[in-house]
Parts: sequence; C-alpha cells; structure tokens
Amino acid sequence: GQNITLTNEDISLMQQVKNAKTNPDDQVYEPWLDTFSSEVMIHPIINTPESKASFIPSKWERLKVGKYLHAIKMGWIKPVPPKEDPLLSNNYDLWSDEPKTNLPRSNIPAPKLELPGHHESYNPSVEYLLDDAEVEALKTKMESDYDENERQTKTIFVPKKYSSLRQVPVYDQFVYERFQRCLDLYLCPRQKRLKANITNINDLIPDKPKPQDLHPYPIVQSLIYEGHKNMIRCLTCHSTGQWLASGSDDCTVRIWEIATTRCMNVFQFDKPVVSLQWNPVLSLLTVATGSQILMINPKLGMIVDFSFLKIYY
Repeated sequence: GQNITLTNEDISLMQQVKNAKTNPDDQVYEPWLDTFSSEVMIHPIINTPESKASFIPSKWERLKVGKYLHAIKMGWIKPVPPKEDPLLSNNYDLWSDEPKTNLPRSNIPAPKLELPGHHESYNPSVEYLLDDAEVEALKTKMESDYDENERQTKTIFVPKKYSSLRQVPVYDQFVYERFQRCLDLYLCPRQKRLKANITNINDLIPDKPKPQDLHPYPIVQSLIYEGHKNMIRCLTCHSTGQWLASGSDDCTVRIWEIATTRCMNVFQFDKPVVSLQWNPVLSLLTVATGSQILMINPKLGMIVDFSFLKIYY
C-alpha cells in the first residue's frame, strides 16, 4: 500500500537484469586480498593459545590402538600379503640342482595326422597296386606277427584303383566301428581284457637278458692281490676304504692297501682264519681262528688274546 517512485537509474538497472546484461563500468570481481600469505609475519593474525588436546594423547585413540594391537597378536587381523609380480615369479635358477615345481607350462599341441600318400589314393599309380601273391604274403606276415586277439584290431590296407571317386565303395567296417565307438562312450569305465592263449608252458619263462644290457659289471682285471698260499676264507674292508684284510687257510692274515695292492703287514697264526671284522670306530681287526678270538692293532702289530672269554650257544 505504499507508493514507490522509481528513478531512471532503477529502471535501467531492472532492464539490465531482465536482459541479463551488466554495466561495463561495474566491477564484478573484487580485488584479491592475500590475507594468509606464505610469508612469515611478525605478528600472528590469531593470538589464541593452542588447545590442550593438541599436545596431549587422546584416551580413546590409545584404547583403539590397543584393541587393534591385541587383535593382531591373537591373529584376528592379518595383513594383506603383497601381490607377487608375475614377471618375477617366473624367474628361476637355470643351473640349480633343485627340481623346478612351478615352472610355466608350455602348451604342446596334439600331433597332427599324416596326410594320405599315393598308395591311399582312390586312383593310385600302377607301381602301388598289389597282385594276389603280394596280398597273400601280406596276410601270412600278419598272421605270423600277431596273435588272434591282436589281429582283430589290425587291418590290412590293400590299394585299389578306381576311375572316379563315385565308384569308391562304402567302408565295410564303418557301421561296426561306429557301433564299437558308441559302446565305448556308453560304457566308458569298461576295460577290454584279452585272454592269454598259451599253448607252451615255456612261453611263461622270461628270456635271458643280453650281456650288453647288464653293464656296468667288472669285465677288466685291474688289481691283483698276491701273497696267500691257500684258499681265502674271509675278506673285510676298513670303513675309510683304504685298507683290506684277508684271512686264509694258510693261517695268515694280510693287510692290503686297496689302491696299490701292497701288502702292509702279515700276521701268522696256528690255525686257519675263519672270520675277520674291522672295528668301525677304532683301527682294530677282530680275527676268529680255531677256538680263539683275537684282536689285532695293525699299526702297532700287537695281538690281544680273548680266548679266556666263555661263549655260550
């Protein structure tokens, strides 16, 4: 209910707003006042002292950190394992003796079937055709090489000549093989067992191996230990592999150096030597001769008699 008188400036301003126009003389953007500059000032803008919570640890944060620490100790929280680099995981030592278990597997494609040759053509050359005598010889060879059960799975391919592909007859075993294939798919776990047709019991005896298949075995005489004058009854080797002791019916025990076949020592007894045995820890040799058990120290040449021991059987 109040009368308002608009001036010319007010009317022009309203028209500018209505037409979305601005006065070029007006300053839309005020000048920038850098209140918080990067330069260090002598006097701070706000002189309020820091709060107590800024330098005293929070009680609730301490309890929360303690809870997380307890969960980590109990194994409830487990750290996320770092991701392995696929380029580094495939690296391995080429010259190490350890087996490679996580090597990248190479995709080996299945072998392709060989392409049919000239003898499998429907119109082969004359040199690939077989006469009746050659066909009979091929059948005879197959009967001699395979038994009755194996001949059922083998086929004889005889090349035949046709003037055109239309004259090639249908494969006579097509229906039978397709039926067997269907049975294989239907009865997948089944296993066909061929009965052994044995007419001669000597066929069950395995063949003797060839001598060249039994290598390595001694075929060259390289070392000879000479010295005993009668049959050797026993041999024993020292744990170091350097010395060899032998006992013979000539009532002697000889100590040999294995590498040079040199006789290092000879011990004479009254009766033939029956048994020998080295001590695995000490360099002592136990000798059984007659009813006595003797212990020899080959380094000192000393013999100890254990005949006073009573042995009960």
